[in-house]
Amino acid sequence: MVALLSLTGLGCASSGPSPSDAGGCGPSTSDGGDSGSIDVGAEPSCAENEPNDTRETATKLALNMDLRKRCLGAAADVDFYEVVVPKTAYTGYLHVHLRNVGGTAGDTTIGLTVYSAADNGRITSQRADRAGADLDVYWSTAAGQTYRMQVDGVATAYPARYDIEAEFVERIDTFEPNDDRSVAKTFVLGQKVEGAMLYGHRSQSLDSADGDDWFAIQLAAGSVSVDIPGVEGVSLTASLFDPQGTYVASASSTGNDIALRTSLPTPGRCFIQLSTNDRSGYGAGKKVPSFFSASYAMTVTQ
Repeated sequence: MVALLSLTGLGCASSGPSPSDAGGCGPSTSDGGDSGSIDVGAEPSCAENEPNDTRETATKLALNMDLRKRCLGAAADVDFYEVVVPKTAYTGYLHVHLRNVGGTAGDTTIGLTVYSAADNGRITSQRADRAGADLDVYWSTAAGQTYRMQVDGVATAYPARYDIEAEFVERIDTFEPNDDRSVAKTFVLGQKVEGAMLYGHRSQSLDSADGDDWFAIQLAAGSVSVDIPGVEGVSLTASLFDPQGTYVASASSTGNDIALRTSLPTPGRCFIQLSTNDRSGYGAGKKVPSFFSASYAMTVTQ
């Protein structure tokens, strides 16, 4: 499921002269050459929607909501936005795209900082590599979590406009939650189970335990085969535990097939843990890492 949050910013709110203390949203009539506002001439207008320059006053965004006419009015101006991930979306990611960046001369170097509302911790802070360039920032999300985004810019002229689109992609994993052995999901011999290894920010830092998937299966004593076709660019480890929770064997691979072959001494309800070393939950770029969108398929036979 893909949902879009789209915000488009173009210039400043007033079509006529405005005082210099109005946040830079209009042509300046100041004789002192106020650097916080400029004459935008025939530029399209933009709306400041203040106050939204703190986490507490962040503009709340609903999924599929399209807000238009965003701008940074002055050098000290920042814009905060808040988005809430659906409680039903156990894991997924947000990919924020900042486009058409700049003042009247396209001279703005745009930046984006992402915070978790749970602890106000900074998840990531990214800045475009040059003035007028696009900026794309992504991070993994968790169900029901609130995130806040701060947009800022370094410009030589204001208002500085930008377009922003926040794309939400939900990863469907019907076996979640199964992040520890106590909630292991049961399957049977020969059944193919599919899932995603992506796990999201519930706070500033990722909880590594959220990245594990646990399964339970009834096995007889004797040989056991666990097979997982390779997932390109994704590191996976499959570990088998006996009915008492004692480690039996494991196999690992990055991008190649996993073929775990071992012998089980004790029959009963056994456990398989799938884990990953791909722990980075954020970054910048037009493409997200392969493990953000990758899925695995596991089959157990005897």
